[in-house]
Amino acid sequence: MRYRLRRIMAVLILLLGLAGFAPAIALGDTTPTATAPVRITTGGGITHNRLISQPAPLPRITITPSGMTNSVTGATFMARGANYIKLAVAGNGDVYHSTFEPGLYDDTLAQNALGRMHSLGYTTVRVFIDAGGSSSNDHGMGHGAGDMNPINLPYMANVAQFVLDATRAGLYILPSMDAVPSNDYYAIQIANADNNKGQYTSNISGINLWTMDTGFVAAKAEYLSQFITALKNQIGAQYLSTILAYQANNELYFESSSAPFNHMSGTVTPLNGVTYDMSKLADRQQAADASLVEYSYRLKRAITAADPNGKLTIGFFTPQAVGKSSYSGFPTYCPSNCGGSGNLYWMPGRPASLSIFGAADFIDLHLYPRLEGSGGYSLTSDLNSSEVGLFANRYIVGELGAFKPNFPSGINQATSTMLSDQKASCTIGANNKGAIGWLFWTWDAPAPTAQNLASQPLFWNMLDYNGKLATALSPASRPNPCQ
Repeated sequence: MRYRLRRIMAVLILLLGLAGFAPAIALGDTTPTATAPVRITTGGGITHNRLISQPAPLPRITITPSGMTNSVTGATFMARGANYIKLAVAGNGDVYHSTFEPGLYDDTLAQNALGRMHSLGYTTVRVFIDAGGSSSNDHGMGHGAGDMNPINLPYMANVAQFVLDATRAGLYILPSMDAVPSNDYYAIQIANADNNKGQYTSNISGINLWTMDTGFVAAKAEYLSQFITALKNQIGAQYLSTILAYQANNELYFESSSAPFNHMSGTVTPLNGVTYDMSKLADRQQAADASLVEYSYRLKRAITAADPNGKLTIGFFTPQAVGKSSYSGFPTYCPSNCGGSGNLYWMPGRPASLSIFGAADFIDLHLYPRLEGSGGYSLTSDLNSSEVGLFANRYIVGELGAFKPNFPSGINQATSTMLSDQKASCTIGANNKGAIGWLFWTWDAPAPTAQNLASQPLFWNMLDYNGKLATALSPASRPNPCQ
C-alpha cells in the first residue's frame, strides 16, 4: 500500500528553497525476562529510566540465498505474520501511518496484538515508520522548516518500546521506512551531497530522484544510520537482533512521467556514474536497474556501519499489479501534463536485478490475489511478472492481502484462496524455490477512528469474523505452509 511519497518530496524541495538552496529541477511471551530500568529518551535531551520488564534478546536470523535460519538453533525460519498498522488524519487532511505517533501510540493495544500473534505461532510483524511530509508538519519523524533533528526522539521512544514488546513476545520486526524525515536536517543532507549545493543530477526528477540522485540516496543512507543509532541508544544494541531487516522502501518504483523516462531523447548519468542514452529502450531499463543496484549497496553500507549484522530488504508491487507485463525500458511515457493518470506510468524496480547483483538480503513482493482464473488472473503469472525465476535469493510476500470485491462469496472464499496461494507460492521461483514468508495485510482494522481511511474497509483483516484468517493462516494451524 502506498502513501504520500510525492508530498514528502514536495516538502523537502520547499525546505531546500527556504534554506537558500536552489534546486535545478522543479518537482511537479515465552522468553525469560528480568525487571530492569531501560533508558528511554523522550526528547529535549532528557533521558528517563522506565522500570520495564527487560526480555532476553532474540537470536539473530541468518539469511542466505537459500533461506533463513535461527542462528542459535539452526532451525529453518519463516517470516509468518501480519502488517500491524494504525492510521490517522493529519491537520491538512492527509492520511498517515500513526502507529508510533506520540499521543496516539497505544502500547497496551500493541502488546495484546503481539501476544495473540505469538499464541498463534506467528514469527514476524511488519510496521511502518512515518517520515512525516504533510504540509501541516504535525506528525512523524520530520516536522518541517526549523526542525534540525535527525530523529524525532519521542516518536523513537514508542518504536523502542514496541521492539521490547515484540522481543518479549518472541516476534521479529520488519520496519518499513519510506523516504526520509521531512525537515531541514535532511533537506540540507540532500543539498550538501548533490553537486553544486542543491543542483540535482541533471535530467532526473520526481519519484526517480529517490533512487537515482546522489543527494537523495545520501540522505536515505543517513536516515537509516540515524534510525539504527537512535534505537541502540534507546534500548541497547542487544535488541537489534529483533529487527529481521531494515526495509528501505515499502514499494520501490520508477515513473515514466518524470525525467529521465518521460521522453525518448537525451542522456542521464545516475548514481553509478555511467551515462545512458534515453532514446534506447535497453539503456533506459539499464539506467533504472543499475541505479537500484547501486542504491542498495550504498544503503547496505550505512546499515552495517551502525548494525554490523543488519540486513536490508526492499519491497515491490508486481508489474502485473499496475498493468505491465515486462521490464522493457519504459516504452509508455508522458512528457508533461500527466495528472490524473493513476499508476499508468508507474513501473516497479526490477527485483531480479537487485537479487542477482545488489546488496539486499532478500526481496519483498506484494500480492493481492484474485480467484484463480477470475478475469484471467493467475498467481503464477503475477509472480512471474516480477521474474522470480531469475532471483538469486529467496523472497517473502510482505503484503498478502484479500480485497473484498475479489471474493464475492465472502471471507470463506478469501481464506481458501489465501491458503492455496500461500502454498503455491512456495514453489514459484528459481529451481522451484519460492516464498519463505507471508505477512498478511492487515492484522486488524487501522484504528477505531480510522475505519474508513485509505480504503481499508475494502480488505479483509486477520481478526474479521473472530479471527478466521488469523487462525487459518497461523503456524499453529498449519506448521508447514507449503503442504
